[in-house]
Amino acid sequence: GSVSSSLEVKNKCPFTGADVKTTLDTKSQLATEVALADKPLKGHKFTLNNCFSTAGACSGLKVKHEYANDKFAVSNVFDGSELASSAVFGGTCAKHGAFNAGASVALNVKPQALTKHSVAATVSNSNMTFYGALNNGNEVAGSIHHKVRCCELQHAVDFKWNLQTGNTNFAFVSKFKID
Repeated sequence: GSVSSSLEVKNKCPFTGADVKTTLDTKSQLATEVALADKPLKGHKFTLNNCFSTAGACSGLKVKHEYANDKFAVSNVFDGSELASSAVFGGTCAKHGAFNAGASVALNVKPQALTKHSVAATVSNSNMTFYGALNNGNEVAGSIHHKVRCCELQHAVDFKWNLQTGNTNFAFVSKFKID
């Protein structure tokens, strides 16, 4: 086997409030991360990651932006060749309970091709959760989880269906707690 170690230095910039973390490891890789939270906008976090290696094994510059509040979260990551974004919205409805809806997409910049895309939604209350998703336009996924109130019984059904190949995965799980 091989033995490796690293030296990590963390600093906080007094002028901007940015957190700076630098790591040097025994493989001659120097990684630097600069993170700025709640500046210039409250709730936003900006992160820059860079890696340098004499062997050329590092991935290079990565830029990340995140924003979150009580009902909404968004994330964007750019690594020089792919831009990935995701967003989630959630809330509570008096009639149906809690809900979440989200989408994600990844775009390869060089050939300008969409590499990943998905949408999903969840609705849940105290004893039932429904989940559904469409991944890359060719896979439908969903699940139902139910807790029976009168006893310690829970059961769930999970399925996936690939529209291109016709392959279907199905699972049924049940749990009963005996006192």
